[in-house]
Amino acid sequence: MYIRDSDRFVLGGIADYRENRMEGEWAEAEALRDRIIWTRDNNVVRAIFETGCTSLVNHIKKYW
Repeated sequence: MYIRDSDRFVLGGIADYRENRMEGEWAEAEALRDRIIWTRDNNVVRAIFETGCTSLVNHIKKYW
């Protein structure tokens, strides 16, 4: 995972290894959660999160 600013400049990156095996959608959800935590911890005021997981986006839109 990497974080970019509005000019697409890379601000940071994270790689993580998980012992347990998980389905693709759960992996995308975990990565999104990690990005949200990173933005909060680094005092990012505005952020746009991107993912290629359509089912995750639809789920978030349904309950947001």
